[in-house]
Amino acid sequence: MRNYTHSVVFIKNEKDEILLGIHRRGPFVGKLNGFGGKLEPGETLVESAYREVQEETGLEIINYQHVANIYSALGEKQLLIAVLLCNNWSGTPLSETAEMQDIQWYRQNDIPLEQMLPDNQQWLLRVLNGEELTIELSFGDDLKLSECKISELQKSSI
Repeated sequence: MRNYTHSVVFIKNEKDEILLGIHRRGPFVGKLNGFGGKLEPGETLVESAYREVQEETGLEIINYQHVANIYSALGEKQLLIAVLLCNNWSGTPLSETAEMQDIQWYRQNDIPLEQMLPDNQQWLLRVLNGEELTIELSFGDDLKLSECKISELQKSSI
């Protein structure tokens, strides 16, 4: 079992549309993204993902697929982020919550990637189309993305 620090969940409906929202606060304010965040002390990856999705969308995850791992170093912080794809949930998504706004469904070909984090622009469509990836991110002193290495996810790394 890996020591995950964060999760991000992308929710896909039966029309192959993806639910995304814009962050209201935190380091990703103003950026379009999936739903997730930091694991709380004592919380498992699954518990964190379910809690974050419920808080940020009003939906309850029924099941998910683990599609990618993101390894990232931000200064002294080492992050391991699990990327999950959810095709089965209950409820109706809210249009906004305390943490997210403009929550809406996007056709895969119409996702405004330029509104997302720079690394998401490089791998999101690949995982939505069934690839399982390992993503390694490096940042410069200015905290801007300097490198994004993408490789096939090894099943032993889930």
